[in-house]
Amino acid sequence: MVALGLGRWEVTDHLLDGQWVHVGEPAWDDHLAADLQSAIAVFHGFGARVVLLTMPYVDPTDRQPDGLPWSENLPSRVRAYNALVWQVARAHPGEVRVIDLNRMLSPGGTYTATFDGVDVRYDGIHISQAGGQLLQSRILPEVARIGLEEETAARAHV
Repeated sequence: MVALGLGRWEVTDHLLDGQWVHVGEPAWDDHLAADLQSAIAVFHGFGARVVLLTMPYVDPTDRQPDGLPWSENLPSRVRAYNALVWQVARAHPGEVRVIDLNRMLSPGGTYTATFDGVDVRYDGIHISQAGGQLLQSRILPEVARIGLEEETAARAHV
């Protein structure tokens, strides 16, 4: 099984065919969806099951000179990226699953630095070691459940 977690680079502004674009705009969404489709095809080519991870909200301490967050840190970018992840997964029913990392780290629908009494992010973006341990206890059972479901389904078709 391959779990693919992207998002930080994907939500920044990109120069594509001479135009600045970002997630949530058709040109970049189409490009990004094609990249995800290609990665899925490569993983499937090696016989791997694929799990896509959503991106959690971020809130780094650095701001623009006017005090506003940089555009790649906006929740709307995260929501647009995550919607694209779900869309790509739906294009592969029974082949690609999604683990909603955003929901795990942002259960209230907003950025959360501390969850279950654990400081899960040390800089507003990256997962802390303690946060990784917390996520491990949540993600690995989900990955195992997905793997067992797919294994059971595969045996039923033999």
